Amino acid sequence: MPVTTRAAALRSQIAEETTSSMKQVQSSEISTESEKHCSVVQQLAVPQIESATEINDHRDHENKRLIEEIDISIENLCIDEVLTLSTASENKIAEQQINKQLGSSHSDDHQSTILSSSSVASSVMKSPTLTVEKVKIDYSLLSTESSDKDEDGIYLGDSNAIMNKPAKNGEITSGTSTRGGKMIYMNDFGYLFLNETKNAVGWRCARRDLNCKAVIYTLKNTQEFSHWNGQVHSHLRDAGYTRKNEILSKIKSRVVDEFIPIKVIIEDEYRKAKLTAEEKRVMPLPIQIESGLYKLRRKRYPPIPTDQKFIIPPVYQETYSNSRFLIYDKRKTVYGGRLLIFASDDQLNVLFHSE
Repeated sequence: MPVTTRAAALRSQIAEETTSSMKQVQSSEISTESEKHCSVVQQLAVPQIESATEINDHRDHENKRLIEEIDISIENLCIDEVLTLSTASENKIAEQQINKQLGSSHSDDHQSTILSSSSVASSVMKSPTLTVEKVKIDYSLLSTESSDKDEDGIYLGDSNAIMNKPAKNGEITSGTSTRGGKMIYMNDFGYLFLNETKNAVGWRCARRDLNCKAVIYTLKNTQEFSHWNGQVHSHLRDAGYTRKNEILSKIKSRVVDEFIPIKVIIEDEYRKAKLTAEEKRVMPLPIQIESGLYKLRRKRYPPIPTDQKFIIPPVYQETYSNSRFLIYDKRKTVYGGRLLIFASDDQLNVLFHSE
């Protein structure tokens, strides 16, 4: 074999040995790394398995606890319903017994009985046997004698006894309604003019908003109470309402008759009335009714004349003291029309004695 061939063979053999040794080293390193990785994975898997087991145990424990709480709540609800039913039945029985006692005592002795105390049933829960104790309070009855002469006797259960009273004779005062109609007041009730007969005048209740059908009749000559239609008022008496309308009626009459500022008239009437705290809450403020009173006053003024041939009403020809106020009223061509001179005697004296 030539020399070159042997050298090449030796080189190739050495290269193969080197390559094989390197492969062995690499394979050993890979095996060690894989073993380390497997050990780490095993170490991680063990706690994961342990944590999953703990979670399952915790869930089971929570489910059991919730089921127990639900059972306890259901038992409590059932017990409460039983207690309420038993308490309601006992209350009904006690009320029936009291009504029987009240009926018998009222029919036999003519006594009005008043219920002084109501039944109280209290339940006390005891753990863990859940036994119930009920405490009962006896009903005590207080009876008061009622006179046969008392026409306004109010018995238990008669809720309308306060309103169901006949119309009785009382002091009658006159006034005007908000629309200027006739109106009277009697026993804290207001009545509007209804009709007029030969001997009497009919008045209906002013509370038309409540559909009250009460009607009274007064004598035409003496203005005293005569009789009524038998229909009781459908509302309670209101002293504040009557008082309010009386004061407003006085204000309206003064506004029409006296030509002074309306606000002064309102404040003067409020001052004279000596209103209480409750009446002050009911009465309107001067600024609230001032506009309507000015309209009422303007209606009493004569219309504005369209020519010189108009008649002056007597109320404008005299002063408040019934002295002369219109001192000259002539129509001449020299004047170019009608000449009017208004002056009181005091004003003329001041004029004549002045320089």
